[in-house]
Amino acid sequence: MKFLKSQSNHSETDQNCVSNEPFGKKSLAGSPDSAQCSACVSGVVEAPEPRRSHDRSRALLDTATPLWDIKQAAEYLHMSESWIRRHLSDLPHGRHGRSIRFDPDDLKRKVADRKSLEPRKVQTMNRRQRGGAILVGNVWYGTWRLDLPNGERKPIKFRMGTREEIGFSKQDAYLVLPNKVKEHLAAMEEAEAKPESKQQQSKSKADKVPETFAELVEEWKETDGPGIQKKSQTTFEHYEEALSAYFRKLNKKKIADIQRKDVVNFLNEQAERYSESSLRSMRTVLRKTLDFAVQNQYIVRPHGWLDKIALAEAHGRKVIRTELTPQQSLGIIGRLKAPFDTFALLLACLGRRSEEGAALQPHDLDDDCVLHFRRIICKRRVVELKEDEQIHMPLDPVEHAELIQRMRKLGEGKKWIFQNRAGTPIDHNNGRRRYLKPAAAAVGVQIGGWHDFRHTLSRTLRRAGVHPVVIKDTLHHSKVDLAMNVYDKSSAEDIRAGLRVVSKNLLGSDLLPKDLLPATPKQSEAGESAA
Repeated sequence: MKFLKSQSNHSETDQNCVSNEPFGKKSLAGSPDSAQCSACVSGVVEAPEPRRSHDRSRALLDTATPLWDIKQAAEYLHMSESWIRRHLSDLPHGRHGRSIRFDPDDLKRKVADRKSLEPRKVQTMNRRQRGGAILVGNVWYGTWRLDLPNGERKPIKFRMGTREEIGFSKQDAYLVLPNKVKEHLAAMEEAEAKPESKQQQSKSKADKVPETFAELVEEWKETDGPGIQKKSQTTFEHYEEALSAYFRKLNKKKIADIQRKDVVNFLNEQAERYSESSLRSMRTVLRKTLDFAVQNQYIVRPHGWLDKIALAEAHGRKVIRTELTPQQSLGIIGRLKAPFDTFALLLACLGRRSEEGAALQPHDLDDDCVLHFRRIICKRRVVELKEDEQIHMPLDPVEHAELIQRMRKLGEGKKWIFQNRAGTPIDHNNGRRRYLKPAAAAVGVQIGGWHDFRHTLSRTLRRAGVHPVVIKDTLHHSKVDLAMNVYDKSSAEDIRAGLRVVSKNLLGSDLLPKDLLPATPKQSEAGESAA
């Protein structure tokens, strides 16, 4: 009985000794029950327990004490236990031996103040993570596992750049991976920073109706621009240049006041200053932007109100295309310095555009003598072409042997076949001004540019009797009649040959009167003998 009584007293004193203060900080010596607690304990255990305050059982702490362990704190904050351990420096806690305890009042106060409790969304380069680099086509992609607040990891994949930007080996991709990961995660945070404000901005823009032509152009760029860029980046840039260069007079004009006659008068005025190609660009851009206003019901106009607008005769700068003879082409090529001599020979033999030829790399000419045009140079920037936009031209190993040999020699140990001293592709526009036109002038030919070789090839193929479909695929045109309408023109010899076919059937016939014809030598001799 005495033993059972001392056990019950022991349980009561343990409950009375529990305090709201952090465990171990409040001494039992000052408590009114300290004497009773000491007596009861001495009835069970003869020796004193100097480290009793640090040896309480786990069950006692979890059930009786108001202090929370890591699991309870994680449930309160709706976080994982691993997140709590990683953010101990930001949370009010106390260590009792190997145990970590949290005061509920201090933790609630910390959450209420919202100080330093936001989970770290961007955590790069942690916990022995290297990431990965994958090459898809010509583009490097990075892979990473993102740490989430709930302790899980989310795999992400992002675009790092092309092989020209990053490098050709996987080691080059891994060297830039850490910085690319930080940039990508920073962009993710910035995109998620103010979603509500961005939604409000897009909503306000959607509710706002453009009044002037300049406002209409900006909305057209934001709405239809991405679709045009996806199809062709260079086409969209051409439209942007036209809008910024030609339409300053229309920018402040209200779109409700623009009629068909205003568009016609504007184009007629611009014809005094600009070329025919510039006028066609103006007409195309005006149709796209003003039809966009009609489709969105900003203005009301009849269907096709801008169709069939005839352009006035252009008095601006006009590019003259010259058909070159083989002797003239060889004379120009012979006066050019390397690598522009081989560059001109390529354009003359294949009829490619200069921006396509300048972007060739050594591996674009394969072992089967097929030349692949996979990219172009636009404004000194390399633009990769889509699969359906790439051009593959099979060369004849015998007829094109000299061209193939020249290109392989130029590309040995280099990144680009036609490369300048700085290691970048040649500037074909600069080469046209500095080298091509002076060489043509020395031969006695007025040349418009590299494109004259393309016009010459088109007319040469037509005179050789090549089928129009073959000409279309050789020049990579979208329509069969494009070469005939734009590139091809008849020379005086072509017209003479055509008239000769008709004249053979009419002239020299016995049915024609002979009194107007001069006497032939045989007729004059016959007359003299008769006399």
